[in-house]
Amino acid sequence: NTAPLRAGVVSLNTGNIAVITAILMGATTNETAATYASRTNAYQTAQNIVTEVNRQNAIGRADITRLVGAAGTALGSSAEAKQTVARALAELSQTRTWNLMIDVIAQSGRYPA
Repeated sequence: NTAPLRAGVVSLNTGNIAVITAILMGATTNETAATYASRTNAYQTAQNIVTEVNRQNAIGRADITRLVGAAGTALGSSAEAKQTVARALAELSQTRTWNLMIDVIAQSGRYPA
């Protein structure tokens, strides 16, 4: 495996609003006007995303489109503002738990029963 290590990757299924807020805060919502997501707007968007994830877990990156729809318009209603949520979540998220499972097996030397 020659893939580089990715640091800072979070689960899309996290129930932690602060984590999603941190991902969205400061993201560019309008490149030409140099507008960025404020803490308040990022928090409101994160609340909407976590509510949707609690309703139905994300299974893969394809679910990001569903989460963008649930995010609402706190960051703006333009296509660029909606794409901000999609780009931020796609770059820093995953839905897998294989890495943790492999680490547990490697550290203990046995597969848990």
